[in-house]
Amino acid sequence: MNQQRNHIENGFKELLIFIFFCFGFALLGAGVILLIGKSFGLENASAMMQNLTENSTAGERNQVRLFVFLNHAFMFASPCFAYAIFRYRTATFQELHLNKIPHPNNILYSVVIILVAYPFVILLMWINQQVPLSQAMIDMEKMAAEMTQNLLILDSISELVITLLVVAVTPAIGEELMFRGVLQPIFEKLFKNGHVAVWVAAVLFSAIHFQMQGFLPRMFLGAILGYFYLWSRNLWVPIFAHFVFNGSQVIGKYVSKIEMESPDVALSKIIVPSLVSLVFLLGLGYLFWKFNQSNQPNFDKNENQIINE
Repeated sequence: MNQQRNHIENGFKELLIFIFFCFGFALLGAGVILLIGKSFGLENASAMMQNLTENSTAGERNQVRLFVFLNHAFMFASPCFAYAIFRYRTATFQELHLNKIPHPNNILYSVVIILVAYPFVILLMWINQQVPLSQAMIDMEKMAAEMTQNLLILDSISELVITLLVVAVTPAIGEELMFRGVLQPIFEKLFKNGHVAVWVAAVLFSAIHFQMQGFLPRMFLGAILGYFYLWSRNLWVPIFAHFVFNGSQVIGKYVSKIEMESPDVALSKIIVPSLVSLVFLLGLGYLFWKFNQSNQPNFDKNENQIINE
């Protein structure tokens, strides 16, 4: 009993320390963005983001992309690495499970699973959009969606590359470091259950985006990424899957102007593909779990390693 209480106390202590790092780097990032904004002659960088339109120039879009990159780097990746170095010292990459190249089969499974999830994610999006929201929240959602669409206007290869860095690479590394690399292991200690940890981290992953109309699909995707980490114990697997999911939408937008998020999709058109998607997800998820179980002699030990630290 005392040992269990100590584990919970240690988990809360680690969580509080990590929150402290997050607040510190958020303030530092706000200062850096303010200084860079002033160097561009901008009094308010966030106002420029909100004023981005479809008629904005490539230079204006790239300025906004720079601010988005810096904001994300200071909000996610920087506090995670700082916390990990503070806690693990020279064993940082080992403890974050970034020290090993993932098995090719895990990369293949994760890519196929994350792409197969598209139809079911669209169904969850449709369900989510049936939940009534206040007009203020609807206006905020519309403003965020318009800014995202304007940010994804890509008139050249250079804009495509920059946008992939900002929208796909940076979030894949930063968000996976935070929610799967740091928070999920902490929640495993607190709840003594890997599955609960996956879903709690997934809820926070979705909530922190502050977009309620996409809460359910983003939470579901967060859970998929969480299971990639729980079963493979290699953070590169969810990082790569996250990159593929975000990057495929950017490339689709560039190549054929595809927009995945469409609130006007009729339920009758998506119900069958989404159910087929779910069946394949369950089957592929089982194969992913089975592969990692059979290819790790100490799979059970690995799955509970963080819990029992």
